[in-house]
Amino acid sequence: MNQNPRFDLSFMLRHVPDFGPAILTALEVFIAALAIALVVGVVLALARVTRTQLAWLAAAYVEIFRNTPLLMQLYFIFFGLPIAGVMISPFVSGSAAIGLQHGAFFAEILRGGIAAVRRDQREGGLALGMLPSQVMRQIVLPQALRNSLPAAGNQLVLLLQDTSFVSTIGIFEITLRGQTIAERSAASFEMFVVVGAIYLLLSAILSLAARGLEFAAAYAR
Repeated sequence: MNQNPRFDLSFMLRHVPDFGPAILTALEVFIAALAIALVVGVVLALARVTRTQLAWLAAAYVEIFRNTPLLMQLYFIFFGLPIAGVMISPFVSGSAAIGLQHGAFFAEILRGGIAAVRRDQREGGLALGMLPSQVMRQIVLPQALRNSLPAAGNQLVLLLQDTSFVSTIGIFEITLRGQTIAERSAASFEMFVVVGAIYLLLSAILSLAARGLEFAAAYAR
């Protein structure tokens, strides 16, 4: 006679330490992807506020990367580039795919922050004899970054969660580690509860850090 399946809490707790290396790997992907996303985001945002052809190219990049699935972009980099003779590791592929897509979102967030800076701030800087590049760097960008913090904090959490996509190319981060343990046991549901709880905890910590940064920036005004 088959017994009814039950929730095995002890199994979950016993395997929580097994996720340590996977968490570190996910954080490494997160940091690498974030570095790429911030650089791409700043460059694209500055390009979009110019009145040159760069604005059109930046706009095209943003639309393409925001409106195509991350998984497709990841596969294009991981499987497509080797066909062209460009060999890169799964870690670089995953970090690049996540960073390039989230860079498009960060670009729009920062562009909105720049647009929120009052026009008279720019005009006042120019009236003082500052160059347009100096006005952007010393007056507009600091205010735009503060304006962008709430939306950027939310985007950071989404970027962290998107690190789970690198499991599809064999990187042993949190999701793939949970799947591997689940395949070796009869407690697959419990393992994915652990995976969800880990992402929930990491996201909560990141959200709190982002809110703290927002508070510090507001207090410094």
